[in-house]
Amino acid sequence: MYRRMFEQPALHVYSIVTLCLILFVPFLGARDFWDLENEFAEVVRVMLIDGNYVLPTVNGTLWTASPPFYFWLATFFSWLTGEATEWAIRFPSPISATELILVFYYFVKKRFNARVAFVSTIVLATSVLTIHVERHVPVNMTFYLFVILALFLLMEVLVFSSHRAIHVYGAWFFMGLACLTSGPMGLLIPALVVCPYLVLSGRWKNALALRPFSGVLLFAAVIAPWAASVAWKASGAWAKIVYIQLGVLHYPRHRGADHQFFFSFPLAFAPWCFLFIPAVFSLWRDRSKIWQDEILFLLIWFSTVLLFSDLLPGHHGHYLFLAYFPTALGLGIYLDRLTDSAPGSALRVWTHRFVVGFCLLLVVAAVAAPIIAAFHWPFIMAPAMALSCAVVVAAVWFFYSSKRSNDRALIGEFAVFAIVVNLLLQGHLFPSLNRINGRPFAEKIGAIAHQQSDSQVAIYDTATIHKFNYYSKIRRFESLKAGDDVRKFLDGRGPKFILVRDKRVKNVKEAWEGDLNIVLTGVTAEERWVLLYSCNAGCEPLPSSGASVTALH
Repeated sequence: MYRRMFEQPALHVYSIVTLCLILFVPFLGARDFWDLENEFAEVVRVMLIDGNYVLPTVNGTLWTASPPFYFWLATFFSWLTGEATEWAIRFPSPISATELILVFYYFVKKRFNARVAFVSTIVLATSVLTIHVERHVPVNMTFYLFVILALFLLMEVLVFSSHRAIHVYGAWFFMGLACLTSGPMGLLIPALVVCPYLVLSGRWKNALALRPFSGVLLFAAVIAPWAASVAWKASGAWAKIVYIQLGVLHYPRHRGADHQFFFSFPLAFAPWCFLFIPAVFSLWRDRSKIWQDEILFLLIWFSTVLLFSDLLPGHHGHYLFLAYFPTALGLGIYLDRLTDSAPGSALRVWTHRFVVGFCLLLVVAAVAAPIIAAFHWPFIMAPAMALSCAVVVAAVWFFYSSKRSNDRALIGEFAVFAIVVNLLLQGHLFPSLNRINGRPFAEKIGAIAHQQSDSQVAIYDTATIHKFNYYSKIRRFESLKAGDDVRKFLDGRGPKFILVRDKRVKNVKEAWEGDLNIVLTGVTAEERWVLLYSCNAGCEPLPSSGASVTALH
């Protein structure tokens, strides 16, 4: 079966599309919105309610994390389904991921060969970060689709000397769409690759082939309709809004260990990262070809993204995903050679050793995972055990195929392993984690607050002001920073609610001498929260909400 699939190009596209559908679509709505996704969802929900598709807003204010193109797509699918749901808002991401994988396959097939293209595509599609980006930060996958299309078209023009207008203007067009999706990185990233290539290759004259004057006009035309709409909607503030919304002032929100390339890159390329060393061993003999134009361009592409990923604004080092395209191609060339190598060759011996090491690591992880879950999250023991059993079976399977030197089967098994683990995670384990995230608590907040139409809700001393909007259906939480803000908020007519972390309740009580009642408590993955209620005048009795009301003294 594996030999037939690898050797018959007619089956490649069908196999790739099937693989993408299995990886990217199932259980799309099984997991609640977590973290930044709450903001994406609220942007789309408000767009549907207000009909304002120009200025994305969250919590009643301009949302400047990225321009609106992805939200237009998500709003369209939400309109088709009648509601801004988890499935509808995420659906543009698997479409973008599938298109991206197919674009990669067709480009590699055109410039290398069909078998290398097929193997490289399997490697790219089943890597951890590909699935993670598609599932957890859906805006990014659409952005990367446009950036990769632009880079491949730039390669056609600069490396392969294409004079076709569709290649030149296509590159500018997709860079424009990338900027409409995630800001100026859509132009900066291709520039960071193209400029060093022109310098090192000595092909500066080829820059004129990009038709910079007419190309920039096309790029501007892609951006201009939205910018003009912003100017019309926002009156005199339009220049500042465009400046911010295009991401010029957007800085990284996350700078943890998983943002560092030396940590993220090998880990997020699992399971294929365990073949990096034998792949380098295989490709090292071709080091003299480094100055060939296509190899140089890909090497600059890889090096630029790897070096600058820690400096570029993004989430959890997702810009490293762009480095996976030349990496996947390199692994595809290595795996293609492996299938043709002689039994007992050094390449097979090295590969077998690293597969054995991978199998041992899988067994250790499978044993450790349920133990860790039992101590920290006992409610996910069942999915953790199922995942561990699947990992042990995969380890035995890998070892057996490697021992028999069945390389095509080994490649297929790596892909099947990624599919099975992904389905268990998306359909079984991640939905179990919904209970420790914000949805249940946010829905209770909304149920209580909406019982009185004139109620106002505030959140005290927290940077996570946007995490409760979507599921509570509260359009605006007032942000209270200090005691004076608390007094001004509570000193008025009508019902007032303050959402505060339990360790800050004392601060609120010290700032307000009037009556305060605890009407709800809850726990999210990060914090324990308390919902306080107060009313000076003009309030009806707080209706029963199923939550106990406790006076705060």
